[in-house]
Amino acid sequence: MIKKRLGGSKRNMLNLEITDNNMLYEHYLPFLKRGGLFIKTTKSYNLGDEIFLLLIWKNEE
Repeated sequence: MIKKRLGGSKRNMLNLEITDNNMLYEHYLPFLKRGGLFIKTTKSYNLGDEIFLLLIWKNEE
């Protein structure tokens, strides 16, 4: 079974660039089972919508 994408890929694309550990802790949701990330957006989505996430993690030690 092939699922078709709803709308354009730009509409359903969220970008997050994490540049340091403090920024990671700001977006991390430890209370969720297996963790999660919070990404602030002005777009509205419904439960079940297909969302694509571009995550850039620059871990410089």
